[in-house]
Amino acid sequence: VTLELAEDARWVVEVYPVDTVEELDGGGIRVRLPVSSDRWLAKLLIRLGPHARRVDPPASANAASEMAAQILARYEAGDT
Repeated sequence: VTLELAEDARWVVEVYPVDTVEELDGGGIRVRLPVSSDRWLAKLLIRLGPHARRVDPPASANAASEMAAQILARYEAGDT
């Protein structure tokens, strides 16, 4: 997956293996990461919050709301 990361998220390249890193204007970077599962990627994107944007493959328009609904469903299942 290719992500554009804000300056506050540059730590990703120090923690995870990356295939490529490209400097962007404003201090951000574009990185290509190998992804082993959609679940792992979802967790990373939640952790990064507004400091990351998925570039390739593009996320669907409803990806964030779908992910939030899945997380909420897991919490609700734990309450029963």
